[in-house]
Amino acid sequence: MNTLEFLSELRELEIHLNVEGSRLICQAPEGRLTPQLREQISQRKGDILAFFQQANRSITETPMGLKPISRTGNLPLSFAQQRLWFLDRLVPNNPFYNMPAAVRLTGEVNLEILEAAFNEIIRRHEALRTVFPEGEGQGVQEIQAHQTVPIHVLNLQNLSAAEQEKQVERIITHEALRPFNLSTGPLLRISLLQLAETDYLLMLNMHHIISDGWSIGVLIQELGILYGAFFQGESSPLPELGIQYADFAHWQRKWLPGEILEHQLAYWRQQLEGISMLNLPSDRPRPAVPSYRGKRYGFRLSQEVSQKLDALTQGEGVTLFMTLLAAFQTLLYRYSQQEDITVGSPIANRNRSEIEPLIGFFVNSLVLRTDLSGNPTFREVLTRVKQVALGAYAHQDVPFEKLVEELHPERSLNHNPLFQVAFALQNAPMQGLELPGLTLSPQPLEAGTARFDLELHLWEQSSTNPMWVDSREGISGFVIYSTDLFEESTIGRLVAHFQTLLEAIVANPDQRIGDLPLLSAAERDQLLVQWNQTQVDYPQEFAVHQLVEIQAAEHPEKVALVCGNKTLTYGELNRRSNQLAHYLQKLGVGTEVAVGLCLDRTLEMAVAMLGILKAGGAYLPLDPSVPSSRLNRMLTEAKVPVLLTQQSSLSQFNRVICKIVCLDTDKALIERQPDENLSSSVTPNSLAYVIYTSGSTGEPKGVEIEQKSLLNLTYWHQQAFAVSASDRSTQVAGVAFDACGWEIWPYLTAGACIYIVDNETRRSPEKLRDWLVENAITISFLPTPLAEQVLQLKWPEQTPLRLLLTGGETLHQHPLPSHPFEVVNNYGPTENTVVTTSGRVPVGNGREIAPGIGKAVANTQLYVCDRYFHPVPIGIPGELYIGGDGLARGYRHHPELTAEVFIRNPLQPEAGNFLYKTGDLVRYQPDGSLEFLGRLDQQVKIRGFRIELGEIEVILSQHPAVNQTLVTVSESDRGETQLTAYLALNLQRVELAETNPVALQEEQVQQWQILYNETYKMPAVGMEPHFNIVGWNSSYTNEPIPAAEMREWVDHQAAQILALEPKNVLEIGCGTGLLLFRIAPHCTDYCATDFSPPSLNFIRKHLGKYDLEQVTLREKLATDFDGIPPQSFDTVILNSIVQYFPSLDYLTQVISGAVAATKPGGRIFLGDLRSLPLLKAFYTDVELTRAQPCVTRQQLQQRVEMQLFQEVELALDPTFFTSLKSHLPQIATVEIQLMRGQSRNELTQFRYNAILHLAGSEVKSKSDKNYPINWLNQGETSDDWTLEKLRQYLIETNPDICGLSQVPNSRVMAAVQATEWLFNSSPFKTSGQLKKAVQDLHNSGINPEDWYGLELPYRVHIRWSDSMGEGRYDVVFVREDIPQFILEASSEPPLNFAYANNPLKGKAARQFVPELRAYLNEKLPDYMIPSAFVVLEYLPLTANGKIDRHALPTATAIAPELAGNYAPPRTVIEEHLVQTWAEVLGIKRVGIYDNFFELGGHSLLATQLASRVRDKFGFELPLRTVFEAPTIAQLAPIVAGLKQQNPTHHAPALVPVSRDRRRMKLSSLNPKPKS
Repeated sequence: MNTLEFLSELRELEIHLNVEGSRLICQAPEGRLTPQLREQISQRKGDILAFFQQANRSITETPMGLKPISRTGNLPLSFAQQRLWFLDRLVPNNPFYNMPAAVRLTGEVNLEILEAAFNEIIRRHEALRTVFPEGEGQGVQEIQAHQTVPIHVLNLQNLSAAEQEKQVERIITHEALRPFNLSTGPLLRISLLQLAETDYLLMLNMHHIISDGWSIGVLIQELGILYGAFFQGESSPLPELGIQYADFAHWQRKWLPGEILEHQLAYWRQQLEGISMLNLPSDRPRPAVPSYRGKRYGFRLSQEVSQKLDALTQGEGVTLFMTLLAAFQTLLYRYSQQEDITVGSPIANRNRSEIEPLIGFFVNSLVLRTDLSGNPTFREVLTRVKQVALGAYAHQDVPFEKLVEELHPERSLNHNPLFQVAFALQNAPMQGLELPGLTLSPQPLEAGTARFDLELHLWEQSSTNPMWVDSREGISGFVIYSTDLFEESTIGRLVAHFQTLLEAIVANPDQRIGDLPLLSAAERDQLLVQWNQTQVDYPQEFAVHQLVEIQAAEHPEKVALVCGNKTLTYGELNRRSNQLAHYLQKLGVGTEVAVGLCLDRTLEMAVAMLGILKAGGAYLPLDPSVPSSRLNRMLTEAKVPVLLTQQSSLSQFNRVICKIVCLDTDKALIERQPDENLSSSVTPNSLAYVIYTSGSTGEPKGVEIEQKSLLNLTYWHQQAFAVSASDRSTQVAGVAFDACGWEIWPYLTAGACIYIVDNETRRSPEKLRDWLVENAITISFLPTPLAEQVLQLKWPEQTPLRLLLTGGETLHQHPLPSHPFEVVNNYGPTENTVVTTSGRVPVGNGREIAPGIGKAVANTQLYVCDRYFHPVPIGIPGELYIGGDGLARGYRHHPELTAEVFIRNPLQPEAGNFLYKTGDLVRYQPDGSLEFLGRLDQQVKIRGFRIELGEIEVILSQHPAVNQTLVTVSESDRGETQLTAYLALNLQRVELAETNPVALQEEQVQQWQILYNETYKMPAVGMEPHFNIVGWNSSYTNEPIPAAEMREWVDHQAAQILALEPKNVLEIGCGTGLLLFRIAPHCTDYCATDFSPPSLNFIRKHLGKYDLEQVTLREKLATDFDGIPPQSFDTVILNSIVQYFPSLDYLTQVISGAVAATKPGGRIFLGDLRSLPLLKAFYTDVELTRAQPCVTRQQLQQRVEMQLFQEVELALDPTFFTSLKSHLPQIATVEIQLMRGQSRNELTQFRYNAILHLAGSEVKSKSDKNYPINWLNQGETSDDWTLEKLRQYLIETNPDICGLSQVPNSRVMAAVQATEWLFNSSPFKTSGQLKKAVQDLHNSGINPEDWYGLELPYRVHIRWSDSMGEGRYDVVFVREDIPQFILEASSEPPLNFAYANNPLKGKAARQFVPELRAYLNEKLPDYMIPSAFVVLEYLPLTANGKIDRHALPTATAIAPELAGNYAPPRTVIEEHLVQTWAEVLGIKRVGIYDNFFELGGHSLLATQLASRVRDKFGFELPLRTVFEAPTIAQLAPIVAGLKQQNPTHHAPALVPVSRDRRRMKLSSLNPKPKS
């Protein structure tokens, strides 16, 4: 120990050394200066004198003397006062720094003398009559010349004892929480409650800014002296004070800066580098803004433990403070499982004799950071703590406030900087308060506030009269805790664990801290024994398949399985599975033989599973949709001799060497086998099934489950959920999900009926709900992501469903009170037979904690342990270990992996008792249920804070507009860890003005208007006036579509319209007149409207040139029919405009107006419509064309999905127009036309025309209802019909009307097939492979345009077929002599039950993200706010119904403005703020996205900033706003809002330009450079 450390240790012991010449003077409390210390001081005397001489100062000397200063002018605050003044401004009228104290007085109280004594103390100490107003944006001290504080007396003698006790508690609480006004004072209040004639309660309350713990001792000492003197009629015997607190504050400001400060700061920079936030497990999530509400929990150590702690302390040569701190940090280490433990601790900071008798705020906070890595012994920890404490004492002169200012720790409103837990051992010198004629006793006092998460205050054992706690019988104290975070029961357990820990420490300080006990014997018994008493007997004499046989024998005609319109009775199921079992046995299947099973979810799947078990084998389920390579790898690794599959999946298995049985093609062979039951040699220990894990933690592994485990699951399930033969259950999970077996065996063995849901229904929550209700399902399991969506739907009150089971992912949703069923959340790794824990989920009440995962199922043992395999207390996270009858045998053919995670139970080491090490982080709740916290290998740490991703997901999921959410962690381009939130939104439930549908529609139309105004202003270089195709660019290349292709398209569109023989035309959205210049010459009246003045000006400029006087131009929106006479046009045209409508409702409004403007018998032509059924194929084609060969299939999927979600144009299902007939009865017939043209582009491939024929004309629909169409292929595929074959047929038979249906469309077949391969099963891994496969496709199908080239006396009519998703079409040939034939559009329901997409979806989502950020800001600290939000239509799922994390799109940067590192101001307010920030921060340039605190701002500068904003704008800016909005971009809107509320300046209103609009406009134009 060097000299500095030795002196620091003496200072901690309150031993003061002074140098007088060559003499060393020692002052110490009685009993502190032991003979050993005297000897050490004597031996070190020379070193100590040399140290003082070298430093050119002694402990009582400094380069600048502490002297009285002038009281004129603004007196500065000390650093500590400055922090409290700032906090008071940040949260006005708060009681956080009140210092209440109370004492019971028994005897006669002389009120006049007591009041005089107090006022004499106030006269002596300027601090007690100081107030703290603001001066020039900063706090200043203002000392009142004279101030008296009366004692407020309240007489409660007349109240009953019970009422008196209640009133005392109320008064104490009220007084403790009553805030002080720092600007006006007084900052000391005194109350005296008279309870009886000789029974009083004296209450003091001071603000911490004028006092501290030492000061209380000074006050008590002086009160005793003065009360005694005045009681005797004497004057004050106390000498006048030489200096006051204001002198100290001035001295501190002058003395500290410079070399001394820098030297000490260098130590702290090194000591606190990379400091981490202590993450104590809490009962509730940390709020974004703390309430500072708190409670106090008192306790006392036994005298025996207290004495042993003193003995240990003396034996180790440390102080009691160090011993207790080491124990407390050990407790925090065990609770948080962090090795870097930081605690704050107050230090008196009275290291000068002049300031010892002063009252004032001298206390400083030391940051004590201890490294507990390596699981040291407690004795080693004590050594480390001693070094940390001595280092801190040696550098204690740096005020904590200066430390925060210099070190720039992570700042947030919801936690303290540098430390969140405080520890204090109260050993400041304090005399017992002795008043003549009075006996004193402590009064327990609840302040009701908490400044930190947790504060531990202890008092040494003392015989003096107590003021706060009674420590006469042992070390005593209390814990102050934040009620935002902790329940009282949790703190009670913490205190008990601390006491247990201390008992263990004094018993064996050489024990490693990870092994020191925390739990009492009762707690340990509860965790290990009582909560694991789940033993339930269950029959094992029959295997699962034999239990099904019993049901089949008793109820052979009862329906066992339903799949669509197919059913299977128990008798049929038993017979068919018997036949399959006999067949399998002939192939060598028996006990311990695994049989692969790769089938769709059908009746055959259940037959196959049962048949394999009957043969004695074990089934290995495989999902047919999984890539072939993965299937083959699993089969090869599992060494499967037989595979059951179906013909459609046969091509998947090209690299397996086993016998393959196709249940469909080998059906006849199997049905020739016997159908009686087989004898069975299966035992409870026989293998039942092998299932491969999802591979989320590595390569997939085959888990082997035995019969007894399956039986245990089955019997537990039937008992827990009261399953009976009358139940109807479901099979929803993917075949390779272990839940699939759970959905089958508990019900078939009980005689219930299982309904297998089709894939289309299970993908839609609404359809699934309706299906469950229609089929009277009583119990259903849904994978978590699907269950969460279903829980957001409304359900009929009479729903038969009684239980909704879920599991597989973390559940975030609680059921609603209106749900007529119970929800049960289940958890279980595959390695423990599907279900390990299960629990009913309570109805949601806005709680911010995810539903728990319940308690252990039957015959299951759970152990939650730390890294040293010690059981952790209730509420403390630990890894879950599972034992019991559900435990798997292990991993198939992987003994080394099995040995890693299937370990012998060290808690119950009897033979054969194994545990599965899950790698899952959980914690026990007080009721014995478990809370799931995540994976151990997915622990996240951001900016020093440990993050629970599930906590963020819970908060997000509680927003009404969020359907699903997942939060992930990734690394940014700058190498920083960042959070990304993936969201599926329910935009119909967003009730925000920004996402109001009408407002969004108007904004969308305005944006298109801006775009087209700019587009039409561009010169049409080299184009004819009647053929201006500026802006017609390809979606594939962004280059202009070739003029020849455009001309062909325009000519065909004009021809289609002219075939209608229009005379009076209204064209809505005429653009630059592509159709107008071709059609108007054939009309007598042509009215054209458009919302773009430049387009109308272009047409107007050229009308005279083409002699088109009949043309009228009007500037109108499409919905504007003002001035349009009703029934005045025979033809209304909307060509290539509908896609720019913002919604289906908007289109319906336009069509309604068009119908009103059209004469009876007229037509409405809607041209160039985008096909919704082919939209996915279109974007697949576009992205595949653009993609580099190395782009992965997954990345390509993401790009297509993102294009679909962000689509801003309206795409329509053709059946929408047929549906209009029910709303607009004027529409008689709907005709759909495929686009004409030989060119292969997006206009001909993925678009179509619709013609609405109004009633009242002579035109009649001649279709199969009138002139029957002779469908040549009778609804079958038309693949055998070629152009030439059809031509010959027409020539030879000369039919009136005939047609082909479902004709393959060669225009889109490649795109449709590519989409199928991309999104469904295919072997292609990259876009290059997919492109080659598409190019190699046989060019099947017929181009619709080719039918028009037959040159026969037949008119050709082509419409989309019912199977529009495949792009097929129907073609009809009508003899030319049959007049007025219209091929009516199909009236089949729309694909996916949607008539249109939602072009506003992406916009609404983008506008919603800022609101979502604000929502999170209210509930979470800033370090838990995701850096990026990715909004999707739905979260991708695996075949098992779990969220497919690999299919999530990668988050892109949200703030492109930062790419250039500087973003200038955009508005006047931002300009003012930039100037103000630059002035306050003293820097030249500030960008609007720069963070105030990252640029060097701190709390004082924030105060100045708020002051200058007030001066600039004339209103008060709340100080906390700077913390909540630390960038100018965030702050400017707040300032603007406050400016409107405080209209002192009458400048014109600021209307900032929407950046989204500007960006959209510029990016959309994309002008090409001139060549």
